[in-house]
Amino acid sequence: MEILFNRAELSLVEVRTEILESTVVRITFCAAKDSAMHDIDWKWCPHVAAHEITRTFLISQARLQKARQTLEAYGRDLDDLLEAFADLPFTEIIEADCGLLELYIDGLYNRLPKHGSTSQSQNTA
Repeated sequence: MEILFNRAELSLVEVRTEILESTVVRITFCAAKDSAMHDIDWKWCPHVAAHEITRTFLISQARLQKARQTLEAYGRDLDDLLEAFADLPFTEIIEADCGLLELYIDGLYNRLPKHGSTSQSQNTA
C-alpha cells in the first residue's frame, strides 16, 4: 500500500513507525499540536490570563485543538468564576468546596445573563 502526501501536509504531521513482530509495520499520524492550535484572545478572559494555573489550562485546551468557540466559552466561564470571587485569595477559589460552588451557581441562576441573545433583550427592557 502506498500513501502519498503533499508538502503542506508533511509540515503538519508527525509520522511514527513501529516494527511489530518483525513483519508488521504500524504507522501513526499525529497532527502537530503547536502548528494547528487556535490563538487565545485574552481580552475575553483577563482574570484567566492573570493567573498561571488558569492560563495554562486554557493553553492546554488549545493544544488539544479544541474549537475556537470552545476555548472562548471556557475562557469566559472561568473568567466569570474568578470575577465572582475576586475578593477571595486565588488558592481558595482553586480549592473551592461544594458550599462555595453552590453559592456561585445560585448567583448564576439569580442574575441577568452576561452573554448570549437573551442578555441584550433583558438589559434593554
